[in-house]
Parts: sequence; structure tokens; C-alpha cells
Amino acid sequence: MTSSDLLFDAILNGEQASIDDHVKRLLSYDVSAGDILNERCIPATQEARQRFEQGVFYLPDLFIALRSYLSALETLRPHISTQTYQQAIGYGEFDITCHL
Repeated sequence: MTSSDLLFDAILNGEQASIDDHVKRLLSYDVSAGDILNERCIPATQEARQRFEQGVFYLPDLFIALRSYLSALETLRPHISTQTYQQAIGYGEFDITCHL
């Protein structure tokens, strides 16, 4: 399993203790912060929402995934613009909460 897959799973499963390490490892492999955000972090929140809609995830699972997404976003914060950061926070909160 690659580091980006591990990050996706960590966000989805709420493994906050490992998220910081996964993000930093990807950055050390010269993966751009934008790619980490768009290819792993955001898709993990989308997957959490889909699982909630399917009845696989419950409301606490959804909020755990959102909290984990925000944790990854905080680690990425020094590597992205303020505007991107604010948009990403808004996206994560909107994507999760608009489906409740």
C-alpha cells in the first residue's frame, strides 16, 4: 500500500495519529500539497459521505472522517495558499454537512 493510499485510509478511518506522518512523507517524496489535497484528502471525504448515504457509516463516522480531513489540512497549511486553505475547509464542511 502506498503512502497516499495510507493517507486516504487514515482519513476515512479516523486514524489521526498517523495522518501527520503520512502527509509529511508524501511531501518528502515531492508530491505537491495540491495533489495530496485533491487526490487523497478530498476523495476520502467523498468516500465517507457515500458510505453514510449507503448506511455503512453513521453520523459519528462521518464527523470522525471530517475531523481527520481537517487534521490533514492543518499539516498541509504551510504548503498551500490561504485561499486554498479556506476553500478546502469550506469544501470539507459543505461536503459532509449538506448531506445530513
